Amino acid sequence: MDSGKKTILIVGINNLVGFYLSVHLSKNFQVIGTCSRNMNQYNKLEKYRFKILKKNSVKFIKYMSPKDSLIKIIKKLKPNIFIFNTFISKDWNNEKFKYGQIKKILFHELNESMNLLKRFKCQAIMVTGSSEDFKGRNNEILEKFSDPPNNPYGKLKNLLGKKISLLSKKNNLNFAYLRLFSPYGLLDKKHKITEQLIKNKVVKIKNPNVLRNFTYVKDIAKSYEFIINYLENSNNESLIINISNNRKIKMKFFVSSFKDVFNTNINTKFSKIFSKDKYYYGNPSLKNKNKIISFNFYNIKNSFKDMYEDLKNEYEEFYSAKK
Repeated sequence: MDSGKKTILIVGINNLVGFYLSVHLSKNFQVIGTCSRNMNQYNKLEKYRFKILKKNSVKFIKYMSPKDSLIKIIKKLKPNIFIFNTFISKDWNNEKFKYGQIKKILFHELNESMNLLKRFKCQAIMVTGSSEDFKGRNNEILEKFSDPPNNPYGKLKNLLGKKISLLSKKNNLNFAYLRLFSPYGLLDKKHKITEQLIKNKVVKIKNPNVLRNFTYVKDIAKSYEFIINYLENSNNESLIINISNNRKIKMKFFVSSFKDVFNTNINTKFSKIFSKDKYYYGNPSLKNKNKIISFNFYNIKNSFKDMYEDLKNEYEEFYSAKK
């Protein structure tokens, strides 16, 4: 480990948020992330992310719950900051979602893990939440735990956040629950809109007028660091914060802005029959009601300019290889 750098343990390093978070935090911290499979079992995108993470001096450790022990990992690393960023979202919104089994996996060893983090004087416990854990999207979205929603993914996210929050308070640990809204960026899963745009495919949009609080994933990563710095100087603090761009924009504007910045003529097909937006994203706040914690996010075009530079200077080899 690098001398003089504080250690951050991130459980769940290779999804979109975990990847960008690790790259960003590696500039000022020693970042160690968990992976749940052998490297040869990951797909091309995941392997490429690991390549970039390794290039940024991020270290990996195998952890597949409940087979592997999180307790042993914490004892070995004694992290200064602990970020719980993993979640199993396959079949997240239907009856195939294995609620009981996934709950057992996620909650495994949590009690003892928090006791250990207290013993090692961990300065911040952070959990990555989701906008899906709100019960009513047509209501005001606040910085507090609401009643669990109907979909199993959101329900379990909500429950996990509450559980770790209670354990943090019990152990006098600083805690932050960060709910993310419409994150986007490069190296996302292939079904995401930005990936379709980058690969110059025909993009089909059901509802061009749907409003979203699109939040650039690199802004999200900066927000995490902001909160880490805040919690390092706090005592027994508990925060629930919605991380979101404060300007809601239409999908049509999102796509047109991308085309403008990337100078591309992608064929976009908008449905003539507007579908009802089933998942209303509300109007999230950028600050905790009790603590003034605000973030200055890029507007969409500035974020796309940043993405374009990353594509040309950092990640173009990945997209070129896939063509």
